[in-house]
Amino acid sequence: MKDDIKDRGFDLRRFMMLSVRRVWILILGALAGGILFGGFAYIKQVIKAPEPVYRNDSLYLISFTQGEAEAAQAQFNDYTWNDVLDTDAIAGIAASILGDEIDKAYVAASTTVPTMSDISMFHVYVEDTDPEKADQIQNALTLALGIFPQYITGMESITVLDRGKAELVIHTTTITRWMVAGAIIGALAALFILAYVYIMDDTVRIAEDIKTAGGRCLGILFKDKTDEAEEERLQEAVTDNFKKVQEVRMIDPAGTAVSAEVAGKIKAMMPDDVKFNTGNKDAKVLLCVAAGSISVAELKRFTDEGNTDVVLCDASHKLHRIYYFYGDRKGKKGARNRTGSEKTEE
Repeated sequence: MKDDIKDRGFDLRRFMMLSVRRVWILILGALAGGILFGGFAYIKQVIKAPEPVYRNDSLYLISFTQGEAEAAQAQFNDYTWNDVLDTDAIAGIAASILGDEIDKAYVAASTTVPTMSDISMFHVYVEDTDPEKADQIQNALTLALGIFPQYITGMESITVLDRGKAELVIHTTTITRWMVAGAIIGALAALFILAYVYIMDDTVRIAEDIKTAGGRCLGILFKDKTDEAEEERLQEAVTDNFKKVQEVRMIDPAGTAVSAEVAGKIKAMMPDDVKFNTGNKDAKVLLCVAAGSISVAELKRFTDEGNTDVVLCDASHKLHRIYYFYGDRKGKKGARNRTGSEKTEE
């Protein structure tokens, strides 16, 4: 089987032909991946999400002492303020104003100064699961910040420019992105499964597989549609290859896969004086292979150096249409070569 695959290579058209019936695996893989990844994100971000957080956002204005503003401004930015807010001079004073329920560490953990675009103005975020507590901490910070300029040379005052009220912080979920990522990964996993099944399956399904097995496909009989043009080509090929033959051994390599009706149709294409299956081992061999009934490796045991004639029976017209891209092939030059109906030198 490995040698057969090596000879045939990875036939993309054949892979698509065999996989089109299993497209549900691709869809199922995408759905499973989307549900799995999306469900994980939903559990993490919704079901097990932390308590809702409220944020009080207030804007403060710094006034610098005339003549000393440049030196004082160089000392402060958003990184500096995040460290300063945690000190005794601000968080410690705010905690003393709030009483015993809230300590300095709690105030420090609740406050943040975002990136500053102007050194003379800065926002202070106070976040807490209790909106009233967030407002209380912000009020205490306002008093502490009002006292803070006393300790800084060049800073005259800090006043409230815009007083905020605690509002619910809306966190954007990424459930949709997780679902899309999961669907892509699931589809890729399903595609890998389809490729694996294709590589491991060397069942004879199309005329090209008979060539891989070393046989010569005279023509195709379809199970789901009567293709008169293909049967005419098969008739011509049978007449041409058996016109001087007296005895024929018709062999079904898979046993009973080919129906008596199909076998009878093939016999009717033979010259009238041909005798079938007389027991003569020297009689000309015609293999009647039902699509999907035998592997390429097994069929090789019945072929003779690429000269054994084969008729592919019960094949799928739709799948052959996908592979060979033919519909009405009447009058198309070289159409016989695509199914192996025309005699060629091996």
